[in-house]
Amino acid sequence: MNARDVRIDPCISGMAQLLYGGFTFPHGRTTVIAVAGGPNCETSFFGLQLLYRLGLQLGVTPQYCSAMRDVSFSEDLILDMTISSCIRQMTQRYIQNGMSDALRLVDFFFDVDHLSPLIDLQALGIADLKRNADEMLCKGILHYSNRTNALHIRTLKGISDEENLLFRRRYETLNDYFAFGDPAEIERINRSLDRQCGRIDIIPYTCAAQEPDAFGPKVLSAVSAFEPDPTTRDYYGRLLKYMKALREMPVGRSDAQVVILVLDDRKQVPEHLADIVIRMENIVSSDYSIQQLRIDKCDIQGAKLGWHQYKRRDYGIEIYPSLHTYFAKRRYLERALAYTHSNVVTDTFQEYLEHSRRHHHATIRYDHYDAHDRYLEAMFPDDFLEYTPEEVFNMILLDSERNEEVVSDRNADERSSREIRFGGGTGEVTGIIGEPNTFKRFLAYGSMFSTAVRDEHTMIVTLHQEVPVICRQLPCPACIRNRRKRSRCESCLEHIHFMNFNIGCITPSEFIHYFVQQIDVPFRDGKRVRRIILDNLQVVDFCFPLLKQSELFLPALMTVCRERNISLYLLCDKHGELVDAVRTLVDNIICTERTGEKELKLYVERFARYNLSPSKIYCAEIEPVKELFSCREIYHHDDQRTIQFELEPDVIEACPTHTMGDYWNR
Repeated sequence: MNARDVRIDPCISGMAQLLYGGFTFPHGRTTVIAVAGGPNCETSFFGLQLLYRLGLQLGVTPQYCSAMRDVSFSEDLILDMTISSCIRQMTQRYIQNGMSDALRLVDFFFDVDHLSPLIDLQALGIADLKRNADEMLCKGILHYSNRTNALHIRTLKGISDEENLLFRRRYETLNDYFAFGDPAEIERINRSLDRQCGRIDIIPYTCAAQEPDAFGPKVLSAVSAFEPDPTTRDYYGRLLKYMKALREMPVGRSDAQVVILVLDDRKQVPEHLADIVIRMENIVSSDYSIQQLRIDKCDIQGAKLGWHQYKRRDYGIEIYPSLHTYFAKRRYLERALAYTHSNVVTDTFQEYLEHSRRHHHATIRYDHYDAHDRYLEAMFPDDFLEYTPEEVFNMILLDSERNEEVVSDRNADERSSREIRFGGGTGEVTGIIGEPNTFKRFLAYGSMFSTAVRDEHTMIVTLHQEVPVICRQLPCPACIRNRRKRSRCESCLEHIHFMNFNIGCITPSEFIHYFVQQIDVPFRDGKRVRRIILDNLQVVDFCFPLLKQSELFLPALMTVCRERNISLYLLCDKHGELVDAVRTLVDNIICTERTGEKELKLYVERFARYNLSPSKIYCAEIEPVKELFSCREIYHHDDQRTIQFELEPDVIEACPTHTMGDYWNR
């Protein structure tokens, strides 16, 4: 790669991940990108989106010419895409930081001076609509419809019509906003929303009789796209001639020149003259149509192989990378010699980097990663501890010991012995398995509230459940014991969040994409999700056929959480079809068995942090179960108050067992 080559993130969701960070455009030559696909594959839409995004990142005005779409259609399409993308970016900004400074996005894109006469704001209880419109848009009270090109308010009807229409768009083309709008407003929006608005020239198609030597316009900007008519006589021959001309085109003063060709793959495509070939297609799986793409050719850089799902959204094409991309480590086997010839008491440099990345270290020291003596001491501590069932439950459910050690501003060479031995700083996955009504959710919620008292966030992922109902059924397990709420309860509940996936043919790639999107966006306190509970995993057996078919779904889910140091709890019925996968893949396994009205027997079939014994089954009887968790306010001599959420040792009685055969056979 030349130092003057241009590296660009196209800002298309998922695209940069397929290209290891973005496109690389060589300096001093034209890069040809071919987007090929059949009917209903959204090739035109994707080509236009890709062109527009590259133009924004390069800071140039791109040109688009299509033989298949008229100018007005393309103008309307790109304006709708821009408005929807701005709204999406503003919503994410609002989720993280609130409306500290108003963007006035509604005022810029819509004619707010002409309110629809059919809307009665007073009857709707809306005061000062103009000032609050941006915030109402972020909250989902208002929405933009690309069918009516207007802003609407949500009603019980749930449709966009004249009765709930508020404001229409100010202009019909994106360039009109630059021609008649305030440049300072456009610059402010771009600065706040990471460049969402830019000019684009939609050029009318010139017929073949007037342009015998080429399909598109003879004068191209630094970034341009063209969609020829596949019904044209001698389509392949003339396309071949045009692509050869692109190869010889002088680039002028531009650092990089890019031409995107949107082609019909039912005709022959001259792939040998393209630098990058992106192929799009429709497939039918389980009576469900799935759109997918792959990068067939990429001569100028590396790209991730395989098919990747995509969907058309109002804000553009959204790509969901295949599950294998979450596991792949680039050039891992090429560097295997350095890994395999390192010994157990010395870090490889890659291990040192991964640990530093998990703890968000700003800098690293190259003389700190070889920590031979400290690792040797960690492997042979002064005393090996024999854990009791109570201590094991504390470490798995409450996770208090590991939480105290994961400190972001600690130096990379200050890890404790326990962290070195048991991999502190890596999120553990715990499976809670049992028959119905064996307190699986009770245990998981106790774990959740132990995190909430430390002001850490938990996300409960539900599968085809009524979230509003479950939200109101979240009493703290410690409060159940006290039969009253504590002064801290409201603060704890503010740190608990829900994400629901509705029944249907959602693919694993799309599931993981939106799952990652939720956990990667920080909350307003700057923190991210610390703990995740996936409730009722057995629902996958009956409601999510594409998830059930994928053998990589659960491994990908666990990998995402481990890499982000998130504790994941999987609640699964003992007889669910995924229970074997859970038992095989998780770090800790808790099995529940109800032995009476108020009695529960807990087994720890697997424990990631054995100390004295390399293998052991921990078992305890809990009676009464409702008194297992306790929450206390502790006042100190300096008038400081701390909250102590813990297991109650008096209700835990060790019950030795050496086999799980009886449990699984019952």
